[in-house]
Amino acid sequence: MWTQVLLPVSNMKDFHSIERRDILFSALIFFSGLTLYIRTLAPGLLSGDSAELQTLAYTLGMTHPTGYPVYIILAHCSLCCP
Repeated sequence: MWTQVLLPVSNMKDFHSIERRDILFSALIFFSGLTLYIRTLAPGLLSGDSAELQTLAYTLGMTHPTGYPVYIILAHCSLCCP
């Protein structure tokens, strides 16, 4: 049988408190990741196979003989989301 452990109310306040340094550290990690993402974005349509896969994800065409069907369908679904 499962037993439930109840914490005193005074401990619950300390248990759920978020300190200012936690928020600042979280914001620092978020903006560092966002900066890295923005700096490594492709400036436009890529060349070679990347361009072909980007275009065919939009048009739902067929790429190489293997076709990458799952990639094309998932990429097309991601284009439908705003």
